[in-house]
Amino acid sequence: MAAPKKSLGQHWLFDPESLQAMVDLAHVTADDTVLEIGPGLGTLTTKLTKRAKHVIAVEFDSELADKLPGRVPAKNLTVINKDILQFNLTTLPKDYKVAANVPYYITSKIVELLLTSPNPPIVAALLVQNGKNSVQVWLAV
Repeated sequence: MAAPKKSLGQHWLFDPESLQAMVDLAHVTADDTVLEIGPGLGTLTTKLTKRAKHVIAVEFDSELADKLPGRVPAKNLTVINKDILQFNLTTLPKDYKVAANVPYYITSKIVELLLTSPNPPIVAALLVQNGKNSVQVWLAV
């Protein structure tokens, strides 16, 4: 297992109840396209691919992006190695959803990106982590 890079604010989420709550609270269905920001090791990705029509996982860390398809071998998964702040949300279908465990230091920029996009998500379920502390943040657009 890859060690989290603190310089990127990485914290691995393994708690099954938290992971399932994110999928449930984002109301992910078999008709949905879901954007996952920073999939890391793919623990949330695994749950999302089992429920969504298509999961687009945008991962900044090239090592993690390269390994994600092997960790989550799902046909409905697309992995993009890119900084989410440079990702063009207009390439996503209308009414996409977001589920993500995001680093604390970049949360406000991610929220701003989602809110100001010409193609905002219909719902975003974000778990914000800062070390050992975490808080769930809901963004309904």
